[in-house]
Amino acid sequence: MGRPMSELSVALLKKLDSGELAINDLFDFFMSRALEGSAYRLSKEGYKAFKKRSWQRRVAMNAENQAKEEKQRFYNLICRLHEQGLVAKEKQGIKTTISVTKKGVEKYRTLKKLFEKRDMADRPTTKPNSYPKIKSPSSIIVSFDIPEKESHKRAWLRSVLRNLEYEMLHESVWIGSNILPKEFLDEAHRINMTRYVHIFSVLRKGTIGE
Repeated sequence: MGRPMSELSVALLKKLDSGELAINDLFDFFMSRALEGSAYRLSKEGYKAFKKRSWQRRVAMNAENQAKEEKQRFYNLICRLHEQGLVAKEKQGIKTTISVTKKGVEKYRTLKKLFEKRDMADRPTTKPNSYPKIKSPSSIIVSFDIPEKESHKRAWLRSVLRNLEYEMLHESVWIGSNILPKEFLDEAHRINMTRYVHIFSVLRKGTIGE
């Protein structure tokens, strides 16, 4: 069995499904997708030398190294898609264009359905205002740190908390006096959100000075 195709590969096939592109234009699209949330680390020796340079120089060097790494990853990906017969390359003078093949279109559309089915299974199915308001003997604090790529879960959680009359202490920290129903906890578990959420019970509220 071949290695599973990444969402980035599917994104490139989707982009090409609307027509051929110059390889430079396709690379620009790749970079806009690939650099979302990217992080890079230096060796210990490299970091010591890196610190000695000015802040502006460090930023420039980091961006240059990052671009080189991503460019190599891009060409590796195009090469792999070409070897699999999913894209075609055509040289026109100094310009190279990339187009999706019939096999690539079929592959993209099959995988698109699989990704859509997976995404639907990962989305909340209950309405934020469907949970009953039941008073809790103590105040409850909800803290969460949900990744940007799962922002739909964050928006749903905030709507649930708002409808349960929780108050926002911070964008990701809310407090309220109604319990979080079992139905809500079950739904949060089903959509794999519980790992991002922390719930605390507070018997007495106040400030440090009180």
